[in-house]
Amino acid sequence: EPDGKMRGAVPIRMEEEEPLIEVEPDPTPAVAPPTGDDPQANSTCSSIQSHLRVNPDKLLDSYGKYGRMQLIGHFLCQYLTLLYSSSLFVVTYTSNEPETTCLSKNNRSLVISDACDRREDCIGESFNITDTKPVGSIFMWYDITCGNKFVIEAGATSYVLGAMIVVPIFCRLADKYGRKPLLLISLFSSLFINCLIPVAPWYWLYVVLRFLLGATSDAYLSISALLTVELICQDARPWITLLSTTGFSLGLLWIGLLSIFISNWQILYTATIAPGFITILYFCCLTESPYWLASHDQTQNIKEYCKRANKMNGANVNYRECIEEKGKPAEHHVRFRDLFKHRDIIKGISINGFVQFTLSTSYYSISFTSTRFTSGNPTIGFMILAAAEIPGGILSMLLMDRFGRRTLVVVFLVLQGICLFVKPFLGAEAAVLIALSLLKVFNTICFAVHPIFVAESVPTSVRSLVAAIVNIPQSAGMLLGPFFKYAHEWNPHVSFVALAIQSIIAAMILMILEETKGKDLPEDLDDLKRDRSQFNRRKPSGG
Repeated sequence: EPDGKMRGAVPIRMEEEEPLIEVEPDPTPAVAPPTGDDPQANSTCSSIQSHLRVNPDKLLDSYGKYGRMQLIGHFLCQYLTLLYSSSLFVVTYTSNEPETTCLSKNNRSLVISDACDRREDCIGESFNITDTKPVGSIFMWYDITCGNKFVIEAGATSYVLGAMIVVPIFCRLADKYGRKPLLLISLFSSLFINCLIPVAPWYWLYVVLRFLLGATSDAYLSISALLTVELICQDARPWITLLSTTGFSLGLLWIGLLSIFISNWQILYTATIAPGFITILYFCCLTESPYWLASHDQTQNIKEYCKRANKMNGANVNYRECIEEKGKPAEHHVRFRDLFKHRDIIKGISINGFVQFTLSTSYYSISFTSTRFTSGNPTIGFMILAAAEIPGGILSMLLMDRFGRRTLVVVFLVLQGICLFVKPFLGAEAAVLIALSLLKVFNTICFAVHPIFVAESVPTSVRSLVAAIVNIPQSAGMLLGPFFKYAHEWNPHVSFVALAIQSIIAAMILMILEETKGKDLPEDLDDLKRDRSQFNRRKPSGG
């Protein structure tokens, strides 16, 4: 870590029988305190306690940047990116179009482009479809080789539609019932569905299962992305970018490696999900978010969290030292329509949604076609572009310590736009791979930093819900990814230049939002109001 600073745990003596809060009486009270016989006594005490809650930022800071339990939870959340990327991009190999040939009477084969539209050219000749790719195609297995483009891409698009429709529901439940239970439900549902897909006897059952897989996989990825932010202190959050991008890249490399040795798509699919079975350990090793516990006034669970963290970290932190007075209790039941009563929330969702749509469109358009950029072995191009994401993760971690979240996303969106603009004008295959590799580096930095920026800008009480809403335009970008190859075949210049312009526009509008680096996470919607009113009071003097 370039920062080099490490805060140790605060040595505080634990006393189990100490009362929660000790308030010394005022020697000259203006109003006599209510007695035990006063009917308002209990309500008064309840009102006082409702204004006092654990500050999770202060609690996590007490364990320092490298608290063992916090880093274990962080690693467990980021491991899920490997499972997600491998289950998503396995279709890059299993959904390749097979080669179609006409076998003439003199036993010569003639390869036909757009074979299904030109099948009549084979009248009087033998018509043959063969797999020439590293992995057998599901199109041959389900006999849909000559289906229309929407039928052929249904497996990929149904995955994204599942994410768009179901993820907001999961994330809303995660705000209400906790991050951990909803993450485990979606994770193990995803693993079960993944086991069913290779044995699906009909194509449309395969499509339905991919829909359910997209719903559950995007749910656990979205919730884990929030949970990892809430499990570690702010000084340790740059590590999120390194582990998330490395995990995503390793998932892609895992598919490419398996494709070298496995040619049957069903065996490849089964092997791809094999690393997921280690997640059975999550039941006992993963902890609930201290931010969620604090916002829901679960003091007893916070006490258990501290007891477990003290044991694993070798620390002696007392959660009572982290209790602070708050303006009002957290909002436990914020309705969906309540979000749109807050101008800052609307502005953040709109701008961050467009940024996620831009990043997603560029990333998935390139990734879903990465086997097409090398004329020889398609695995080479796929693995080169997958490996390019790891330097992006390293750079994002180093840069987040020195620069703001918004600044990094804006700068690298512009650089991404430049790479997209020059790509169609490059002729040599090596030059194309270099430009696309740089594009992947810049896109990876943005994709790593921007979710942290979003999570740090919204309150804990609605963080999962806002992330789910922002996930909808991101999923829309994923939806366009499989169809980019058709736009590229139509006109490569227009398709890449359009993505470049979109990247520049996203960078410009993101500058409207405020920086989040160095700020505590807001707990409820009223925190945003207070922060905004303080900003407005400071603004005239700053001008």
